[in-house]
Amino acid sequence: MTHHAQKALIAGTVSAVEALDIVADVTGEKNLTIESDVIYPYYSYQCTSVVKTMVGQKELPLVCLVDAVNGLGVTADKYEARKETCAPEKLLDVRIDVVTATDIARRTVIHRLGKQLKTIARFDVNCELKGIIYKRFWIVQAGESRFLVDSATAGWYPLQMRAA
Repeated sequence: MTHHAQKALIAGTVSAVEALDIVADVTGEKNLTIESDVIYPYYSYQCTSVVKTMVGQKELPLVCLVDAVNGLGVTADKYEARKETCAPEKLLDVRIDVVTATDIARRTVIHRLGKQLKTIARFDVNCELKGIIYKRFWIVQAGESRFLVDSATAGWYPLQMRAA
């Protein structure tokens, strides 16, 4: 008996059928199938930084997601999460530890603030771990090609045949 776990997923707006439509629009391919879906883990942080301005201080809040498999950090818009029952074989394993992820989140936010505010000032950033959040990706077979479709953003990425 397989145990299906409840996980918090970023609410996706792209269904399997819509993922097929996205790839069909891009490739013109008619012979499409959903090969599978994968559920990808991210460390979710609520980060804040107090920035000095000419009229005092301003607190800047940011959401940061750290890829729990490869360790890439990104700032994100606020997202809605929902609990969903997930088959264990669809869940990718967490490979990055929380200490490393927290350091990546902090560096990601500092980089983002420097770019956003166009300054090289030192930022004091506080990152509070909210937990692990998951996001679904659809793997679409299109003829001899495979594509990964993000269920939250509708972004798509070509995959090498051996990578899928």
